[in-house]
Amino acid sequence: ENKARSEAQRVMAQVEALAEPIARVLGAQVVAVAPGPVPEALAYAAYFEAKCAPAVPLDRYVMHLIRYARCSRATLVAALIYVDRLLVFNPGFVLNTHNVHRVLLASVVLALKMHEDGSWTNRFYARVGGVSVDELFTLELSLLLLLRCELYISKETYEQFDHCLAIATAQCATRQHKDNVLRQLREEREEELLTQLREERTRDCSALSAVPQPQQSECDTHYDEEAKEQLTANAPLPPLPQTQRHREEAALALLQKQREAAAALAQVARQREEARLREASSGCPRERAAWRALSLIVNARVPCPS
Repeated sequence: ENKARSEAQRVMAQVEALAEPIARVLGAQVVAVAPGPVPEALAYAAYFEAKCAPAVPLDRYVMHLIRYARCSRATLVAALIYVDRLLVFNPGFVLNTHNVHRVLLASVVLALKMHEDGSWTNRFYARVGGVSVDELFTLELSLLLLLRCELYISKETYEQFDHCLAIATAQCATRQHKDNVLRQLREEREEELLTQLREERTRDCSALSAVPQPQQSECDTHYDEEAKEQLTANAPLPPLPQTQRHREEAALALLQKQREAAAALAQVARQREEARLREASSGCPRERAAWRALSLIVNARVPCPS
C-alpha cells in the first residue's frame, strides 16, 4: 500500500511539473490586448470573454487544475490539442488575457470526460475552475460547437503534441537550472560583500581601540556623553540592498560613519587636553607660559623645540 501511494505521488509530481510548460505554450498564443467585438460567425466565443482579466497567473491556474481535477499527462495533451483545433477551426478567434483561463477550463473538462475512465460532476469542476455550474455548462457546450464536435485524437496528432510538450518541459527545466545557478551566485556575492564589510568594521574598531585614552576626570563626563552618541561603529550592519550600486553606497556610508567616529574621538581627546591646560593655567605667570607653550605643541601650531 505504501509503495502504491509513493508511486502515485511520484506520478502526480511529474504531472504537476507540466504546469509551467503548458502555461508557456498557451502564453505564446495569448495576445495582451483588450477583447474587441466578437464577429457574428463566432457568437459562441463571446461566452469565454470575462469582464476583466483574472488576477491568477496562468501557470498557477494550470497547477490548480492539475492538482484538484486530477489530470493526467494524456488529459493535458488532449486539452492542448482542443485549444489548437479551436484556433484552427475559428481563424477569427483570438486568445487574450480575458478568455484564456475559461478556454483552458472547458478544454480540460472535455478532455477529462472524453479520455478518462471516470470523471466528476460539473458541480465539482465548476468549484475547481472558479465559475458557476451554469457558466461551465455554457462554456462546455460553446467549445463543443466551436470544435464542430470533433473530439477524436489520432495517434500521430497525440505524439506530435506530446513531443512539443516534452520540448517545452526541457526548456523550462533548463531555465530553472540557470535561475538557480544565478541565485546561488548572487547569494555568494552578497555573503562575500557582507564578510568584507564586517572585516573592515572590525579593523577600524581595532584601530580606534588601540588609541591611548587619557585618564578620565570629573570635568570630562559631558564629553563622554557626546562621544557615545556619535559612536556608531559597533552598530549592527543594515541588511544588504538588492543592487550592486546600493551595496556600494551602503559600504561607503559605513566607512564615512567610522571616520566620523574616529574624528569624534580625536575631538574629545583634544577637548580634554585643553580643559586640563585651562585648569593648570590658573597658577603663577611662569606656569601659565609653560602650559601655553605646551598647548601650542599639542595642537601642532608650532614645531616642537629640540
